[in-house]
Amino acid sequence: MGNDSVMQEVKVHEHAVVDWFMFCREVCMTTVINDSVPIGGKGVIVEVDESKFGKRKYGRGKPVDGHRVIGGIERGTNRCFF
Repeated sequence: MGNDSVMQEVKVHEHAVVDWFMFCREVCMTTVINDSVPIGGKGVIVEVDESKFGKRKYGRGKPVDGHRVIGGIERGTNRCFF
């Protein structure tokens, strides 16, 4: 959901929307960093996947440089990492 959609939905100024999005990003990032625990081990299956996030100029051509995100989840416990 983009800033414009949120502004119209909740009827607040763009600065407030941007501030809240930044706050939510910081909370997520802090949680991921502070709550990281080792996962896996002998006989434990960990599923790992990678995604790349980026944009194409005008929606055409090859993708531009983006950010790669790698995450994993441990079967059975659902403990995970990013």
